[in-house]
Amino acid sequence: MSAKNTGRKRRSARVPSKPSSSSSAEE
Repeated sequence: MSAKNTGRKRRSARVPSKPSSSSSAEE
């Protein structure tokens, strides 16, 4: 589970410029 969480956080930090909508769609 830890590994999965890390990947998610990494992606979020990588595209902070993108809107929340994008994040929700990726989930």
